[in-house]
Amino acid sequence: MRLPNSVAFHRDETPLSLASRLAATNGFASLSMFLELLGVRASAIAQGEREAMDRLADLSGFDVADVGRYAMRPDGYRKAVMGGCKVLRTSDRVAPIHRFCPLCVSADLSNESGIPAARAYARYQWQTLEITVCEIHEVPLKPFSSAGHHEHDLARFAEAHASEILAMTADLRPQAPPPAERYVAGRLMGVQANTFLDRLEVYVVVEICEHLGAFMERHGFTGDHTAFEGGYAVACRGPAAIEEVILQAIKTAKPNNHTVQKFFGRIMVWLRSQRNNREMAAVIEMFQDIAARNLPLSESEIFITPVTKRHLHSISSASKEYGLGESVVRKIVTGAGLIDGLNAKSSRTWFSADAARPFLEATKPSLRDMDVGRVLGVPSHLAKALRTSGVIAETVATYATRGRSRVNPAALAEFVETIFRGIIEADRDHGLSNIVEATSNCFCGFDEMVCLVFQRELSSLRRQGDGRQLTDLLIDWREALQILYAVPGRENPLEIMERAVGLEQAADELKTTPLTVRALFKCGMLSGVELNDVVAKTKPLFVDKTSLAEFDRDFISLDALATLLGSHPPNVEALMAKRGILPVNEVSVFSEPFYSRADCADTSNQTQAF
Repeated sequence: MRLPNSVAFHRDETPLSLASRLAATNGFASLSMFLELLGVRASAIAQGEREAMDRLADLSGFDVADVGRYAMRPDGYRKAVMGGCKVLRTSDRVAPIHRFCPLCVSADLSNESGIPAARAYARYQWQTLEITVCEIHEVPLKPFSSAGHHEHDLARFAEAHASEILAMTADLRPQAPPPAERYVAGRLMGVQANTFLDRLEVYVVVEICEHLGAFMERHGFTGDHTAFEGGYAVACRGPAAIEEVILQAIKTAKPNNHTVQKFFGRIMVWLRSQRNNREMAAVIEMFQDIAARNLPLSESEIFITPVTKRHLHSISSASKEYGLGESVVRKIVTGAGLIDGLNAKSSRTWFSADAARPFLEATKPSLRDMDVGRVLGVPSHLAKALRTSGVIAETVATYATRGRSRVNPAALAEFVETIFRGIIEADRDHGLSNIVEATSNCFCGFDEMVCLVFQRELSSLRRQGDGRQLTDLLIDWREALQILYAVPGRENPLEIMERAVGLEQAADELKTTPLTVRALFKCGMLSGVELNDVVAKTKPLFVDKTSLAEFDRDFISLDALATLLGSHPPNVEALMAKRGILPVNEVSVFSEPFYSRADCADTSNQTQAF
């Protein structure tokens, strides 16, 4: 129901300000009294809750969309929607502390119709903390704090302090609104003014400008402005201008891979924290691209997200990748005209990775295990197994006085071509394992598994898609297991697992630790088999069930004995030593004491000693 006395409509007014003027023009002593009578919280109006907006629209006679346009509707952590834009939200925006333009308020009191207490109204810009200057009068906004019962009540404040506000106008000094503030104010009014920034939410624009400005201050781009204004002056000119600033800083600082985070500072921490924020995707992609193209970041190295391609090399990084000495790399790229030949620090001497590749590849005599592994899609230790077993032919390259076994690129290319030749593609639901997984399941050598593929002994052999890495080769590992362990004297792991238990289960049965079980196995007190998982580089232990049962029958762990006696292990250990009963095994930090059950037979009946 509309109130008896209405007020003039202002498109740029906040909902709380409208409620304040309605309360004043209809004779309420304060806004808080008016809201209490309505049963509506001030925060509900400020945050644009639907029921509160409907009520305010009904009382004012204005359209609900107009009433709630500049409410601060929470939308996620520290964000709110206002004027159709997503902005940053802080507690200051719905608190007793306000800002206002004295000239705007004076003009309202002088020119508006109606009672004086209902004339002054709050503009949406005053609750936007990025805006510090009145765009109309070009003077700084002034803070004010109302009494508790006049909280959020600008109309009452203006009426009570009209003379003070008028006097305040005489001391104001003109100050043109910074372009950054004009842009934010325009965005909140629906104005599109920048093809790059208009694609981003307002809060993203604010944060990118603040962090970019802080980055510029960090690297000596001085100016008489705030970080927000300085960042906006660059960001408003688009990605090319942002890249130009970062490039200037890079040329001065020349960061290496270890100092990149320190070089970017807060802006890098901020970008990484926003990786899962879709509204930040365009900004993250831009900074990722700038960094990847202008810093010597390797493929898969993480800047904000993993780098997909190396664009620049340093002398140091090229030396590591190509297996050449730094002096050799420097000589090659200098001769190719890629650097000026000055003796700058190796980590700070950069050049195009693509331009240098043919010159460095031509000098590179052979591939390291890590290079072979990268080509084949397997860890370097598996690539080494293929080389040392002769599956891939190796060569010996000499660098200075050191000889290293490497793989010839031509031999590797021939290996890949041969192993994939004639293999048919797998069905979608193949239920097969790649040969790396199969090697782990079969507890065999990786070279053995690759030889089975080479010899085409596996009827289940398929390839996945058109890939050329060893992980694209698929087999049934059970079929491979039968072939590998058909050799006389070689026991099938599945048969071992039937008559033995794993390390963890054995430890549970003996009520001790896995490290103690392994120590008992090594000293011969437990029988079992240690298999070899060459993929994971581990040696899983399986303890013979009969041996485990016999050991458990004759011996007891310190922990188990302490539990039996209802005491603590150190007390039990001291008592056993006092009685001259020593552990049957060698005790260490990795191995718990075990005692003969026969020696402990009478101890369990004498708990009074504890």
